[in-house]
Amino acid sequence: MSQLTFQLDENSEKAIEELKEFFGTKSSAAAVRSALALVRTLAPASKDRTVVIRDQNKDEDLKIVMAG
Repeated sequence: MSQLTFQLDENSEKAIEELKEFFGTKSSAAAVRSALALVRTLAPASKDRTVVIRDQNKDEDLKIVMAG
């Protein structure tokens, strides 16, 4: 396993803290690995960089457009 070192701005640090809470991880590395796994799953399914998540209980859609 390789190790990466990089600097983050304040917004990125905050985002990683939010990911740690969302994924229930204690480390930043685990949160980033989980986020990468999620993106790797979603990215091939969205040729136009758009993913739609449907809430079947509310019959509502959440449209996510991935920047890039």
